[in-house]
Amino acid sequence: RENVDLPQDNSLFSVILSQQSSSQGSSDTSYVLPEITPETVQEKDVVTGRAPCTTILRDWSLKLEYKLLSPKPFKWCLPTALKPSEEARCTALFAAQTPPDSESSAKEKLRYHLSYWIHPNISWLKLFPRDRPSVSKSDCTVLKQEALAGLQNDWSASFESLFCQLKSGHCPYFYVCSHQTTVLFRKNNEKLCADMVPTTYGVRNSLKQEDIEFTMPLAQDILNSETQDHENLETNEGAGDARDFLDSLGIDSAKYSELDPTTVKIRAAGRLKLDHSIRSLIRVSGSQVQGVFNFLLNNKSLTPTVGELTGVPPTLLSPSVFLGATIRHNAVKSGSSYARQKDGALGQVHYMHLLGPLLPEALDGLHRILAPTQEEFSGKLDSLQNTTAFNSPDVAVPTEISTAVGADKTVQHQPDSVSPSKTNNSANTVHEINFKEGLFTVK
Repeated sequence: RENVDLPQDNSLFSVILSQQSSSQGSSDTSYVLPEITPETVQEKDVVTGRAPCTTILRDWSLKLEYKLLSPKPFKWCLPTALKPSEEARCTALFAAQTPPDSESSAKEKLRYHLSYWIHPNISWLKLFPRDRPSVSKSDCTVLKQEALAGLQNDWSASFESLFCQLKSGHCPYFYVCSHQTTVLFRKNNEKLCADMVPTTYGVRNSLKQEDIEFTMPLAQDILNSETQDHENLETNEGAGDARDFLDSLGIDSAKYSELDPTTVKIRAAGRLKLDHSIRSLIRVSGSQVQGVFNFLLNNKSLTPTVGELTGVPPTLLSPSVFLGATIRHNAVKSGSSYARQKDGALGQVHYMHLLGPLLPEALDGLHRILAPTQEEFSGKLDSLQNTTAFNSPDVAVPTEISTAVGADKTVQHQPDSVSPSKTNNSANTVHEINFKEGLFTVK
């Protein structure tokens, strides 16, 4: 079968994936795509301002999906391609945190790298992502209070175990995903780090009351203003009279925070415009991270009280084992389609669709496998939007991971060297990847 030249834009993705969204793991279904205009197939650089290189930056954002195109088929990557003995071997290796050896097949390595640990694991509920409504018809509202209390107790034990794993160096990083915020815990050079996004004025003020020091690299000026405004408002003699007035009307000012004079004045000053945005990222490091752990462990608002996930604690995601964790695998779909090429001929293209959560470790391992097996491919990644803030300046840590792209070639996954003065939170976020002739081009 003759390989065809693929267009390097995203015109194929939406058509391919919209037609195969209802199929699960289909590898033999083919589709005929509408004719692509000459403008679509014009050669264009995937990345503006970045030359092809052998370096891929470590991307700390959580990925929702990864869509890949290649001239070569992806049939080898389907879970059905694994024999029972190979499946057992992959599970045992991942549980023991032992990478596959050089004699392992590509499909075994893929299975290993597309595995992750999660808690809680409730099969009938979608626990990632947590920041958007789910179409699931099931919920946890039918569970008794005793069951929900048991879920919370198990989660607390798992969270404590995972944090201990991080401090002891047995876990490189992990994520805490709730309906309100996402937190990334990491350890580098014996120094703990925690990044939380999005946040609100109330959360930031609670951390200050707990004497937890933090910075806001994307909005440090706003943080300084919030601190000054809070100090000024605390000394405002009229604030107490306003609360007394509300109470005299039969309104409990403690229950209606939006009527509290302090909150009203802060909102009037425009300090709450940062809430729930990517720029509200806060960063904690060193011994202060212990305070963030305690804050999250005792913060009941992280557990929803309404909706289908009522009573379900935040989702913990990790590349390493911890108490109460369950092994899960990323879903893989693949197939083939037909598209008009530059010469007008109808050529076949092959696609693979990975569904998240995709951890940084998974992407590193995936590229080590695809480089020698596919030889040429292009891909588009969809990130959980707020988590792109984890790649903001001086969040990335000096980590290097060797990635084989051929018999004699390697690439290094490492953080970008971003100037501290740079305020682009997507500096290291990878949106598109093109691999050809042993070189990566990223955008």
